[in-house]
Amino acid sequence: IVKYLLSKGANLHSRNDDGFTPLLSAIQNGYIDVVKYLTEMGANVNDQTHHHSTALLLAAQKGYQSMCQYLISMGAELDVRNKDGYTEMTVAVY
Repeated sequence: IVKYLLSKGANLHSRNDDGFTPLLSAIQNGYIDVVKYLTEMGANVNDQTHHHSTALLLAAQKGYQSMCQYLISMGAELDVRNKDGYTEMTVAVY
């Protein structure tokens, strides 16, 4: 569905009311294949929600190890703090 929507002009960088892009939503839901496709299409792995949660922080928060590894390999920044002061490391061990 994602491929089809993008082929019809859907905005890869659109945001919902909480600041989630399609990439951040895919991460939140654990859709690694969609995450890989969206990054291949140009999604920014360092986008943040309105609460400054990064893709890597969201993946770490959910315990998605392979997704974290993938995001880091794609250039995800480390040690970015969200609005509550948490980094991916602090949520990973929480």
